[in-house]
Amino acid sequence: QGCCTYRDRLSGRVCASRFGVQVDHIDPVARGGLSQATNLRLLCSTHNRLAATQILGHAKMAGHCEKLRD
Repeated sequence: QGCCTYRDRLSGRVCASRFGVQVDHIDPVARGGLSQATNLRLLCSTHNRLAATQILGHAKMAGHCEKLRD
């Protein structure tokens, strides 16, 4: 549908934003995830960063975001 598929764990609400939608690996490539349709989903940029932080940790993502700013 071209929108964010992030589902809030507490409310069950789906984001459904169409702004800044990105392809996300459910099992991250950094952890051996593959680029196959069954391992991909659409997330808005905010939820993509949130999911990555939850999986990879704050320290890893902080270093990654610093590299992007340089």
